[in-house]
Amino acid sequence: MSYLPSDEPATQADLASTTSQMTAKIDQVRSDLTAQIDRVRSDLTGQIDLVRSDLTAQIDLVRSELSGQIETLTGRVDALDHRMERFEDKLDGFHEALLTQGRTYMISTLGSVISVAGIVVAITRLL
Repeated sequence: MSYLPSDEPATQADLASTTSQMTAKIDQVRSDLTAQIDRVRSDLTGQIDLVRSDLTAQIDLVRSELSGQIETLTGRVDALDHRMERFEDKLDGFHEALLTQGRTYMISTLGSVISVAGIVVAITRLL
């Protein structure tokens, strides 16, 4: 069979032969393309798995670094909270002492004023 035009018309056998050849070529191209798609798919799957494992490792590293920093900051915040509680206790004690000192000052001032007033009254009565 020839692909060049001829004077003779194509027979049923020629058409069957050409159809089987074309079907064989189509099947060959289909199998080649399927093999290439499978190779590309497996390559991509391998690359995706590699990237996924790299990202997972980086995420774990960042997570561990952040966990350490969070623990450090939590410790600092707890220490500051404890210091603030101690400061509030000291401030409460200072406030009580200041109130006591103010009362004592008022009582002693009042006593002094009454004493001076008593002396002034006594002196004015003597004169």
